[in-house]
Amino acid sequence: MSRARPRQPYWTITDDLERLSDAVQFSELLSGLTEQFGPIIHGEDDARPWADAQPDEPHPSEQCDTDTRPTESDATAERELDD
Repeated sequence: MSRARPRQPYWTITDDLERLSDAVQFSELLSGLTEQFGPIIHGEDDARPWADAQPDEPHPSEQCDTDTRPTESDATAERELDD
């Protein structure tokens, strides 16, 4: 299995290497655009309309039946993988 860190503090575990590769490429693209053109949101006044436009319900990809918060055993496994 491969792992990706889409946002802190959560890890995603997947066997779908193509989807993982696409996500990494997209993240790198956004980082490059931000470096080249600067951030889209420059302050609280810019952020407010974006926050107000968010849906009330989470995206289906963010919904799950189990609690996905990291546990102590996750942290232990992460340290073992880093060693």
